[in-house]
Amino acid sequence: MTKKLNRWILHLLAICIVISYKHKKLFIYFYKVTTNDFDKEFRKSVVNINQLFGSTSKKSPVGIDVQSQGFLSRGGFVKFVNNQIVYLPITIKIFQHVHDLLIGLFSDVSSNEIVIQESCDVVDFLDLEFSSYKQLPSILDFKTREEFSKYQYNRGLLNSQSALFQNYVRIGIDEFDIQSLQYKITTLCNNFEFTLSWVQFVDDDRFGVIEHPLGNTKFVHCSTCDSNNHIEVSNHHRIINSEDKVQEIEEVHTPNAKTIKELADFLSISEKQCAKVVFYMGDFDTGSKLIICVVRGDHEVSELKLRRILKLDSIRPADDVEIKDVGCYPGYASPIGIDRSKCKVVVDEYIPKSTNMVVGANKQHYHLINSNYSRDYTADITGDIIQLPDNAYCNLCNNQLVILKGILVFTLSTLHNSIKILNQTGKNSIPDIIQLKLNYTSLLGGIAELNHNKFGVVLPIKFAPIPIIIIVLSKVEKIQQQAKDYQIKLNSKNISAVIDNRDIRAGQLFADADLHGFPIRVTYSNKLHELNQIELKVRSTEVVIVESEEEILKQIELLCL
Repeated sequence: MTKKLNRWILHLLAICIVISYKHKKLFIYFYKVTTNDFDKEFRKSVVNINQLFGSTSKKSPVGIDVQSQGFLSRGGFVKFVNNQIVYLPITIKIFQHVHDLLIGLFSDVSSNEIVIQESCDVVDFLDLEFSSYKQLPSILDFKTREEFSKYQYNRGLLNSQSALFQNYVRIGIDEFDIQSLQYKITTLCNNFEFTLSWVQFVDDDRFGVIEHPLGNTKFVHCSTCDSNNHIEVSNHHRIINSEDKVQEIEEVHTPNAKTIKELADFLSISEKQCAKVVFYMGDFDTGSKLIICVVRGDHEVSELKLRRILKLDSIRPADDVEIKDVGCYPGYASPIGIDRSKCKVVVDEYIPKSTNMVVGANKQHYHLINSNYSRDYTADITGDIIQLPDNAYCNLCNNQLVILKGILVFTLSTLHNSIKILNQTGKNSIPDIIQLKLNYTSLLGGIAELNHNKFGVVLPIKFAPIPIIIIVLSKVEKIQQQAKDYQIKLNSKNISAVIDNRDIRAGQLFADADLHGFPIRVTYSNKLHELNQIELKVRSTEVVIVESEEEILKQIELLCL
């Protein structure tokens, strides 16, 4: 009895979340027991439903507008406390189930778990830990939690204030097939009954997303090329319509026309004929400088593209004092006649190919018409710095591109030139490092959004760590024992099941089973017992089968194995 109690204590420690405040910042640490004692006990005993799930509720939390996310709280998966997410026991078990499957994708080497704080750079750790090829290949996995400045509480896990991540870092001196890993992850997601789309980001980075209108990740899809690119880095076929004869520049009075729309309306021209100026500040080797971006009036600056072209890690919007310091006037600005020693001018590729543009005169209520690049001003850098415009076309096949939204679940990347180790010849070499990052929070939120009905979440069978609930609608000891024996029989076949034999009305038992997300429900009752039968219900299809225990077992094996 003591040993069994100790195992339960160890299991509780395994899912324990210790929350502490340090400098008003929330840190979460996870403690993991490497033993499988709990699973062994689970497979040979009857586990009460209350040991796995939090309490159910009839109403969604106040402020959660997305029904599927409300079901996660109502079903005892998570609780929302002061805009923070508390992950309850069944969710921790779901995460562990997914983690075990992902570890299996790295079949060449076993994993070693580490505990790492958010402020610690994993590359710095690798540089300290690994020094020789004899230590490779190796896989490290660890959890992190990230906070986001922009979030929408009403969307639950789909756009939460913070998210829980599982990281897998494989380091080796051999060539590891990242495409093969990507394929394996895609296949795993197919088993979870959803399609994962891979979106190309910068360099070798790629995102695995669930295409969905509630997603926060925008990407560009070309149906002809069958390609997906993140909207911030996507290129497109540029069409230049302006072939006008170059005109003389002229200053015009434009009272209160501070925005592109106001300017275009005042002059009765298209926004395409205006040059928009956007200001940022960046820290360069020579010091902090104003960045003046010039794009066409109907376009928007991509900060990511701008940072990449300037080779800066970060930029920030400039204030009016910084803008005026170089001779520009906010709302009526241009790169013409300013102090170029204090700034960098970055011009989008559309501007040099456009003629007779309207720009600011750097004087309140005045603009310049018929400005032309090269004649009137030049740039320090010219390149692609705009977000994908509407009605854009693929630069490879000229097919019209479509902008889609996705729920970001995976990030797969290569860490280039990260660390050096000694190879077999005793010389320094740079090992291959692959990092896979799983967003547990968005994965669960996405699964719930894709798989729910009016009664609750319906977990995919192979995603659920416990796919079967056995409901006992009888107080007869013989029937109770029969259900327990059946549960143990299922568990012995590596099919996890749990019993709910609480002494409450049948409607509540069924409602709780639906809210808890069980994909398969088996029911025992007095009437069914008289017929020597039990009932099987598959929630995703609403198929109900009444057969003998052995026939039901065959159906369950087809579904689960």
